[in-house]
Amino acid sequence: MAAQSRNIAELENASVWRLLIQYSLPSIAGMVVYSLYNIIDSVFIGHGVGPLALSGLAVTFPIMNLTFALGTLVGIGGHQLHPAGKKRPGRN
Repeated sequence: MAAQSRNIAELENASVWRLLIQYSLPSIAGMVVYSLYNIIDSVFIGHGVGPLALSGLAVTFPIMNLTFALGTLVGIGGHQLHPAGKKRPGRN
């Protein structure tokens, strides 16, 4: 509980710009790594297999992005619902 109250105090007292940078940098780094993976994958498949495989990859990238977005949606939504369910009165 001490760590949680320390985190709440940090969110209440710290500068908004500092918190924005602190919490957005991991997300930005993840998106950069994901984009680099897609670019490098396209280059290797384009050079190694050919244009037909590259066109197939172009079709599957939006599906991968949609899957990634839905996974993020469920992960963040589930995280928000989980602690709320524990704090409701009358529930174990």
